[in-house]
Amino acid sequence: MNNDTDNNSSNDNDNKSRRQSSSIRTTNENNDTTATTYTRISDNDDDDTSSLSGNIRLTLLYTVLAFAGRSMWSQSVLSTFVFMLRNNDPEAVGFITAAMGISQLIVSFPVGYIVDRYWKRDTMLKVSSLVGLCSIVLAFYATLVNRSYFWLTTALSVWGAFWGMTNTSLGALFADSIPNGERSKYFTQRSMLINAGNMAGPATALILFASLGDEWTLRECSIVIAVGNALCIPALILLCFFHDNNNENGGNRSALSNTATSSNNNDLTEPLLIPNANNDNASEAEEEDVTAVRASCCARNIPIFIATADVVSGLGSGMSVRYFPIFFVQNLQLSPVTVQLLYILTSLGSMGFKYYGQILSRSYGRCRIALYFKWIGIFLMVSMIASDYWNRSKWLTIALYMLRTTFMNSTTPLTKSVLMDAVPKESRGKWSAVESVSMFSWSGSAALGGILVGWDGLLFNFSITATLQFIATLPLLAIVLSPEGDPVEQQQTRTISKRSQNITTINAEENNLQQQQS
Repeated sequence: MNNDTDNNSSNDNDNKSRRQSSSIRTTNENNDTTATTYTRISDNDDDDTSSLSGNIRLTLLYTVLAFAGRSMWSQSVLSTFVFMLRNNDPEAVGFITAAMGISQLIVSFPVGYIVDRYWKRDTMLKVSSLVGLCSIVLAFYATLVNRSYFWLTTALSVWGAFWGMTNTSLGALFADSIPNGERSKYFTQRSMLINAGNMAGPATALILFASLGDEWTLRECSIVIAVGNALCIPALILLCFFHDNNNENGGNRSALSNTATSSNNNDLTEPLLIPNANNDNASEAEEEDVTAVRASCCARNIPIFIATADVVSGLGSGMSVRYFPIFFVQNLQLSPVTVQLLYILTSLGSMGFKYYGQILSRSYGRCRIALYFKWIGIFLMVSMIASDYWNRSKWLTIALYMLRTTFMNSTTPLTKSVLMDAVPKESRGKWSAVESVSMFSWSGSAALGGILVGWDGLLFNFSITATLQFIATLPLLAIVLSPEGDPVEQQQTRTISKRSQNITTINAEENNLQQQQS
């Protein structure tokens, strides 16, 4: 009798184990079916994925070409040319810069609204290429045909409209083409390529100045400005080859691609013993975590903090950046070739610091690294002012300037990637337009900088810049001290925690199953 009972119990356990093993095999088959479904979806969307990766490559190539041409005429030559054209009037430098910033601001917000609601972004980029061509023609006329402050102001105003249209559309399209969690990487790459372009432009200007006599004259500056504008033409042509396939289905393709990617990542870290229903619930919970993090961050105004920091920092930088070339010419008595070499070395340093800043941000957070870099840059700015005020060696002043600029220009990809991660896709066009507010504050404050220079000199203007840039770090400090912090870091922490819980549950189920089978 007891033997029969033991045999029945053993048979029941064997049947239970077989049922559980069958359930596991069924689950694995369901997972295989799900994986096959994702594979089919991926195959159907190969063209779209190719176009998105093509957008990334085109954006990076455009960045190099556009900034190589722009930096050749805009970094140091334009300010000196206008300063000499208007008989050493610093206010003229600020007003012509403000004209470009105002036109960019006027254009940016309508364009951001249009590309989010009505037009595809690649269509707007094609229109902007025509606007850029008009600005080049006007620049040729203002420098080579009729050397006129009025026509040069008109050319720069059209250039501002071009940058407003292009930066808003291209910034949103570039962000949409990059998967979540990778924007810091690609934004850093693009920012480093901006520095590469900013090196190529002054390098070409250096060769031109050396061949023309290495003197600050209107003739030499006008030739450099005209050549720099001509070098922007290939970048305008590239704008005609972008494809905005993301907007065709209202972003569903992007969401599907992210879900498929998430599934593939889960397969690497989670066993296939998870029941199919639990997989779905985990995926939905992970999606809810992303939405909750973003909602929490938006509730704490992280995008507004980032935008405010950029605008105030741009306000401070704009007061000085157009007057550094005049500082080099008047206070330090540097030749054109030396000034171009200085800009080349500064851009090279910024490339390296952007790369290492992105690496450091993985361990310490993007906002924290951006905050520290800005504080170091502000300290070096104050040291540079003190060095020139007390008549120290001009090479010490130059070294402090280079280090200051390197640190201050290394934070843009970090803060911008935080901004784009913290806002939903359908709002990225409008938030990209906020960058034009920063550009306007940068350009508009140049007019104020000219007034301050005329009132109490260059060093007083630089002191106001350092003060404003310190104020601009306070919103970043608020983000660093907030419970949420970096939105992507919080999302990754929640995802890792949830996956760890799932793996622990799976291991416990496996142990129970083995005990029952034994």
